Amino acid sequence: MRCLIAWILGIVVSTTATAAEPATRLRLASDIWPPFTDVEGRMRVAIDLVHTALSRVGVESSNEIRGDFAKLMSDLRAGTLDGSAALWRDPERETFLLFSRPYLENRLVLLGRKGSDVSTARLATLVGKRIGIVKGYSYGDAVEAVKGPVLVRGSSDQDNIDRLLAEADAAVALGATATGLYAWRLGGVILAVAVHM
Repeated sequence: MRCLIAWILGIVVSTTATAAEPATRLRLASDIWPPFTDVEGRMRVAIDLVHTALSRVGVESSNEIRGDFAKLMSDLRAGTLDGSAALWRDPERETFLLFSRPYLENRLVLLGRKGSDVSTARLATLVGKRIGIVKGYSYGDAVEAVKGPVLVRGSSDQDNIDRLLAEADAAVALGATATGLYAWRLGGVILAVAVHM
């Protein structure tokens, strides 16, 4: 897994209406994944891009922010939601979702508290270290099957960053470059190095 890609669901694209037709209303949902997705009034570039693109073709959309990513995925699988502004593409999700071409790209990096060593290029070298990942995210076998570090599943990237900043041990989190830069800009974190799986 070289990089993380944010996607808009193809179902959103396939159900768009022309300007002369009545507007379609799509119910989208995302978890908190700044700066890509977040509540209104905060930075949420993926939601804003998707909302703008849909409105330009006459499609209304709402976006609900969910705290529980596993429940979000369950609702997408059940068809109670129309899509999401930003999800990682994987074979399992392709069985019930249609994905568009990528519109954003972002690399996975190690995030650590200021002064911590995030210079490793391989996760396997972090023997015994705790690495925060998000429960239900699609990291792939390169992360899920790595030997050496202890994977700690948080509810969101922000949850992992909050835990990282609060704990006294030398834990790190695996997150998107933009997420790390966003957290750093807000005054807490770390900077990061691209991880090769």
